[in-house]
Amino acid sequence: MKVGIGVGKASSWANQNRFWLIGLGLMVASSGLDGAYLAKLMGWCGYLLNSTVDLASEVIMHEYESLRRNNSRKSKQYRHAQWLLVPEAALVFFSWFLSWRQLLLVMPLVEGHATGWVAPIVALFVPVALAATGYAQALVVAKEDADGAGEKATGDQVAVKPKASGIRPRATVDDWRQIVAGLNGQRRSLDATGVQRLLEEHGFGPAAATTARRWAREVANER
Repeated sequence: MKVGIGVGKASSWANQNRFWLIGLGLMVASSGLDGAYLAKLMGWCGYLLNSTVDLASEVIMHEYESLRRNNSRKSKQYRHAQWLLVPEAALVFFSWFLSWRQLLLVMPLVEGHATGWVAPIVALFVPVALAATGYAQALVVAKEDADGAGEKATGDQVAVKPKASGIRPRATVDDWRQIVAGLNGQRRSLDATGVQRLLEEHGFGPAAATTARRWAREVANER
């Protein structure tokens, strides 16, 4: 029985993090391209550098989508999130460039004279895939948050309190914004503790510490 439960939890975790796992596979498999080129310049550190940069590319794309989703359009976080696309574009470019240079060394054995136009196309494969998986994982997190939110506020209600079941649902960003809207202009200088208190007053369980701080900053930016 315990084995079945353990397998079920592992399967659930793998499903929730499937795009991170795909990204990890891409990082390891692509080490033979841009990682191999860097290794010619700096030894084994080239593989380490390449894997770290690949991870950074995926995380930046994930955070870009998260910041756009979890902050109001008026907030600084939402507006400034677009600047994350600058380093993301740079990382994609350098990953492509290094892969292209490595392919020019090894591809002539396979493609011969066609290497000149095949190599730059093939070099795009991994960096684009990593950026896409980071974005997709952020969308998966957003969907899971929405599915676990419970009933949303309607009409003049700030939020629908969950039925007394002993387990309080976690509030989504939409739930939080409806709670703040119900303050009727009486915006207070909220900190993370104040956010948690408001969530509890409206029947929700505590938010993650990082989420509470982010929501407090969002209120501060809108005052």
